[in-house]
Amino acid sequence: MKASIKVWRYDPESEARGGLVLFDVPFHEGDTVLQALLNLYEHADPISFRYGCRFKKCGLCAMEINGRPRLACRTPLKDGMTLRPLRALPPIRDLVVDRDPAFATLLPFHPWIVPGDPPEYLARLSEPLEHQRLMACNECLGCLSTCPSYLYDDPSCGGPFHFVKLAQMHFHPLDRVDRPAQARSLSIERCGACLKCRCLLGIPIVKMAILPLLEGVRRP
Repeated sequence: MKASIKVWRYDPESEARGGLVLFDVPFHEGDTVLQALLNLYEHADPISFRYGCRFKKCGLCAMEINGRPRLACRTPLKDGMTLRPLRALPPIRDLVVDRDPAFATLLPFHPWIVPGDPPEYLARLSEPLEHQRLMACNECLGCLSTCPSYLYDDPSCGGPFHFVKLAQMHFHPLDRVDRPAQARSLSIERCGACLKCRCLLGIPIVKMAILPLLEGVRRP
């Protein structure tokens, strides 16, 4: 049995801006989109795409499938699917996007624990539920494609990925940086009228990242 899928092809050295190409791939019950791409690469056409763990841990296989960002390793293959690169990031080749702009925006904000003065004694720490849930982020960057206002070439404009990373530190019991203030410098206040972002892994971005950071921004 075979399935027909359309795959976005893009060559930066070509004058063409890219386009969809139709492929027929072997199809067995339980196959994933990633398996179809691996089959194409090995037996038909050297399509460019990323993958790593094959089980939703690395986030590298995120792409747009039928117009929605999804992980290719966890998306069941179906006849008639259309595969495109994540729209929120600049394309490199075919389904591969440049992830560097997203990380470059975040780096100046020190997205790691910045502790205050060492305590005189070691207190017993507990991990907040919010921190535990937010740490499930696998940095696939798919959430950026669900944000209608994120611009990868504007370092003053953050997206849901950036706010998740800042919220991770915001809820860490040892971090002492004003993460809401950092979020404000990334224009989080525009999110209050939107709240459309979503996570491919089901992390409640709005509830556990956007709204708590906004509350910190608005607190006198």
